[in-house]
Amino acid sequence: MKLIVSFLWAVALTAASGLFGLTPASADGDVVSRIVSNKVLRVGVAEYPPFVMKDTQTGELKGFEIDAANKLADEMGVKAEFHNMAWGTIIAGLQADQYDVIMSGMGRSIQRSMSVDFTDPSVSLVDVAMVRSDRDISDWADIAKGTGSVAAVLGGLPYLKADNDRSQLGTASLTPFKELALAGNAVISGQAQAWIEDVVSIGNFINAHPDIPLKTIPVPFLGREAGNGYAVRKGDMELLNVLNIFINGMQESGEYRKLAAKWKLPEQVLIPGRLEGK
Repeated sequence: MKLIVSFLWAVALTAASGLFGLTPASADGDVVSRIVSNKVLRVGVAEYPPFVMKDTQTGELKGFEIDAANKLADEMGVKAEFHNMAWGTIIAGLQADQYDVIMSGMGRSIQRSMSVDFTDPSVSLVDVAMVRSDRDISDWADIAKGTGSVAAVLGGLPYLKADNDRSQLGTASLTPFKELALAGNAVISGQAQAWIEDVVSIGNFINAHPDIPLKTIPVPFLGREAGNGYAVRKGDMELLNVLNIFINGMQESGEYRKLAAKWKLPEQVLIPGRLEGK
């Protein structure tokens, strides 16, 4: 993947020489040139275990995406600078030029793609609902015909999908929470009837609460057919190209598989490279 370095310098030199014939407002190569010149890749993240989480002892960020971002920065010959944001404001921070890219296990969706440009998918997750197994709930229809609340993390893809078409909730209501743990605890306490989130986050929560009767059920209107990827500002096509080269290399070399094993992600989230293992 050292080809990334050659590509970056070519972009930087071409942009600097004005061969693109673009104005400053439209010269998307300026982003890549700035990264190379400043030797800093600014990365927006939001806590989302095991993709992004904070070490309770050191306070430092760690996880699948932190490792991936550091590897990308190394390939680019720069350093990664992380900006820890809330999910509800992470896209706004990108649009305000607080960072260059979002690398946080973000699900790609139509709604989000209207505000940012997405890379090819790096991994692909499935969304489910968590409910108490000691309640009379066997499928999503039981939730949709009730009057309880459905918890979701504000700004997360399950929340956006449910909020975009509340008819899928039936007579249930949608309650936003700022953090994954708060949404999960709402189900434990009975404040919410269900929590909709990706299978990895919910699996981690259930494993952390072995004494609480919890289970998952499918959610018909949710899914991750579009996969999860990295996001850049609209029009930053040179940086998008760099990121897609990186993703392809990580999949083909099996590096994503190694990171998934390190951070205990299930293999079904991986998108196999065509040449992986050959």
